[in-house]
Amino acid sequence: MDTLYQNRKTVIAVVLLLLAFFFVSMFFSPEPSPAVVSADPGEDLVKVVTELSGISFDQKLFQTPGYRSLVDWSTPIPNLPRGRANPFEVIGRD
Repeated sequence: MDTLYQNRKTVIAVVLLLLAFFFVSMFFSPEPSPAVVSADPGEDLVKVVTELSGISFDQKLFQTPGYRSLVDWSTPIPNLPRGRANPFEVIGRD
């Protein structure tokens, strides 16, 4: 408690700084703009498909020696016993 009393000016300054930051961020931050909702739910999907249809990949990458020298170091995931049939059932009534 003596430490807080000895450093009360520093503690007050930190508290005032935090309060000032809080009030500035609450009252002077810009309002988020409302999201635009399309009338047709598939419209977004059609837009994405048209954007992706223009993409072409250079297949020569897969023929390079650097790509061919890559090694798969992944570990196969072993088949483990499955969990309970109903995980929300009370324990003991399996």
